[in-house]
Formats: sequence, structure tokens, C-alpha cells
Amino acid sequence: MAGFQPSLRRWWEGRKWKLLEWLCHAQIRNAAWLATRELDRSNPPKILVDNSILRFGVTHSNAWISTGTKLWGKTPVETGYLARVSKNYPIASEWIAKNEVPYFAPLVHLGLTGHIQYVRSRDLETESVRHPPSKYVGDFYGLNVWTHIKFDHVDFVSRHQINRIWSPESWSKKQQIEDIKSLDDPEFSQLVAILGQHHILDCLHLWTAHRAGCFAFLTVDAKFVRHFENSYKMGKLDWLKARPYFPSQIAKLWRIRPVSIEHLTPLNASFPYVIR
Repeated sequence: MAGFQPSLRRWWEGRKWKLLEWLCHAQIRNAAWLATRELDRSNPPKILVDNSILRFGVTHSNAWISTGTKLWGKTPVETGYLARVSKNYPIASEWIAKNEVPYFAPLVHLGLTGHIQYVRSRDLETESVRHPPSKYVGDFYGLNVWTHIKFDHVDFVSRHQINRIWSPESWSKKQQIEDIKSLDDPEFSQLVAILGQHHILDCLHLWTAHRAGCFAFLTVDAKFVRHFENSYKMGKLDWLKARPYFPSQIAKLWRIRPVSIEHLTPLNASFPYVIR
């Protein structure tokens, strides 16, 4: 019996990681199950995804896990290992981490199963280039839950940027706004007139979603969403096919349940991780 217990422990240690990952996937599927009953894969709703969604999609990073002090010869040495851990979001972003990020994994699952079609635009990608790649990509053992989504692309504006030679000046925010101001479209002009010049980039993305036949522009930009909702209630924007939505608002529409980012720690992990 004394020899059986260590063997059982080794057997469990070798299999618990796969079990935990299976439970993680099962929880995500369960959170999205009701939505799969409502959405038609033959005609999935189209959603334009904002950069803010991809930035907050980085839910995990690396941490050094200490295993205590051990002797190396006669010298005490601090030992440990690198592992994936859930991310600590800044205080200013806590409301997003608490109320919006938990819906990311089920929404991604619906994209992978073909129940939702996610799209991006060239102008959104232009904006993302201005930020360090680390904002969108997890660390060595990190995780961005949107990594496996293959985005389709929709483009109706700034087509002259396609052949533009790369330079920091030509892809700057100032230059992008100048390009947008030259856009001659009555619907876009009306949108900017209602929502204001200070939201011109958001107006561009919302207009792109509208022209592409998208159901929603998915974002966590609270100022823009609330500003839009106030204008929409006044009947000024009821002609738009697309609206900006928080993930939690999409979840409410399709009865999607949240999944804590701590429970996502084993997701697609073939390396050490610590659930905390």
C-alpha cells in the first residue's frame, strides 16, 4: 500500500493538467450554449471588433513561482519556475476586467464554431500599429483569448493607404484623421456632425460596420458607447444598421454567461501555469 500511493500520485500529476484544460473548454462551451441555440451558422451575425477588445483580450501573463531556498553545494539559492498566471488589470480598468472581459471567451467560442463572423478594417489595423505589439500579444506563457480568431476584412475607406510606403509620419493618428476628413460620404458626415469631431475615428469604425452590414461594433470604449446611446435615444441615429456594443450587452441579447479569467488559465496550455 505504501508503494501504491506514490504511483497514484504520479498518475494524477500526469493527467490533472489535461483534465483541467478539458474542464476549461467545457465551461466555455456551457457559457455559450444558449447562444448556439439562437444563432444560425448559415447566416451568422457580423461584428466589427475594436482594438480595445483585442488589447483587453490579453488575460494572462508570466510570473515567477518560487519553490523556496535550496542548497547548491553550500550556497543557498532561491529556486522557482516561470508559469502562466491571470493578469492583474490596472485600477482604472477594473470595471472592464470585471464586467466585460469574462464574456470574451464565450464570444470567441461562438466565432470559432461559426455562429458569429468577426471582421476587422484596415483603419483599425492602422491604429493598432501605433501601439507596441505587447499590448495585443501575451507574454511567453501569456494568453490572448482572441488569438485563434481568423478575422475577415472589410474596407470602404482610406483605400489610398493600401499602397502607402511605411513611415511613422504617414501612419500617425494625425495623418489618419486628415485622410478621414477628406472622405466624401453624406452618411459619414452626418454621423460625425451628430457625435462630434472628437469621436471621428470611432465614427469611422461605426460607419465601416454600417456599410459592411455588421450587426455591431464591439468595443469597451465607455465614453463612445454612452455618447452614442444618448444620441440614439433622441432618434438621431436610428438609420444606422450597426451600433456600438459592450460584450456584456451582446451577452445579454444572446444569453451568454461569463467565464472568469482565472478559470481560463489552463486554456491551450502545454506549459506550467498557476490558477490564482
